[in-house]
Amino acid sequence: MEKTVRVCTLENQAESEIVCAILDEQGIPYTLRKTDDAAYDGLYLAQGPWGIIEAPITYVDSIVQILSDVRESRSDLTSLPTGGGGQKKKRLLRTIEIGIPVLLILVIIVLIRINGNLNERLARYSTSPFMSWSWVVSEKAMVAKLKSTGQIRYKDFDRNLNGIYEERIIYSVDGKRITTYFDQNEDGLPERYTVVSVDGPLMGEGEDVNENGVFERETVYYSNNESVEYIDKDDDGLRDEAIANDHGVKKTIDIRQSLFSRQP
Repeated sequence: MEKTVRVCTLENQAESEIVCAILDEQGIPYTLRKTDDAAYDGLYLAQGPWGIIEAPITYVDSIVQILSDVRESRSDLTSLPTGGGGQKKKRLLRTIEIGIPVLLILVIIVLIRINGNLNERLARYSTSPFMSWSWVVSEKAMVAKLKSTGQIRYKDFDRNLNGIYEERIIYSVDGKRITTYFDQNEDGLPERYTVVSVDGPLMGEGEDVNENGVFERETVYYSNNESVEYIDKDDDGLRDEAIANDHGVKKTIDIRQSLFSRQP
């Protein structure tokens, strides 16, 4: 059996936790003994070390180097260089040595994620016989165009590239209306929507108050400050109540009644 020796002393518990974590990660065998153990009978308490690392003799150099790196790293973080460019250069080289591999790993993960999401999107939408889909990098959106005319019909925005659309824009066939659905909590169910005409005025909006997939409140806007708010009280998808707003005067009306002759 290989001889075990005392390799080094540790100054405090924090240093012990860092060094031991590195040793565990690298699979280096060791034994940590705290200096207040009864086996030492107070031998080290007066001198101050918190603990002692014991290990097989073949691992001594590796452990000493790890402890040296830990202490040097701690010194870099808690003090400024005191003259000379050697220490600065060494710190810079260490940062580059650690930082570049980490950065490369992150870039690879992001590229894999983006490529995977893009392939999934294209597979999901490429089956349409009437529309062609493409990923527009500048908008971070899947865009659908009619194959016959090239007119844009849909835009699905995935700004954080997680495969879930936070916003969908639908353009009417006649080009007069734009409907936008918003899914801010990214559960696949929009919490609200808006309908606007191409020249700007808001024509309607809806809100899923309790985020269960049903729009409990929907409002249709007419010209001259007239509107009707429809309310679904029991979340069954059917309108139960209508409140008309006629120039600021609100009143409840029969759900089947058409208050205004104009169409939204």
